Amino acid sequence: MLYLLLSILSSLLILVVFKISGKYNIKVIQPIIINYFVASALGYFISGLSPQEIMQIPTTWILPAILIASLYIFTFFLIGYSTRKAGMALTTIASKMSFVFPMFFSILIDPNDNYSNTKLILLIMAIIAVLLSVYKKRTKSIDSLFI
Repeated sequence: MLYLLLSILSSLLILVVFKISGKYNIKVIQPIIINYFVASALGYFISGLSPQEIMQIPTTWILPAILIASLYIFTFFLIGYSTRKAGMALTTIASKMSFVFPMFFSILIDPNDNYSNTKLILLIMAIIAVLLSVYKKRTKSIDSLFI
């Protein structure tokens, strides 16, 4: 439960950081760089490995790690830009929808994925939730010419 709460808080915190940095005209790359240094330092300290042990780790993972890191930076740029332009609520909804589409295609394509009514209902509910959160009710306005 603690890890779930930490995950939720960190996801929310990054959106807040991007929103605040937009108000102070801070470039999106600066929070991303700070995040990389903090995440690297935290990973190093949590691993409990000494520098000698780290040097003995095989380096076959470096190229895939560079690819993943590049995608990670690109995703952070998109999140930062979206948070500044569309707001935190829509960015959060869009990022959560990124889980719905793979689930939908997994149900359609993967023969090993068991279809269930529960999955279908949850998928439909997720799509409806996004549509309702994006939908803005039009208000009727009176033309000032007639007042």
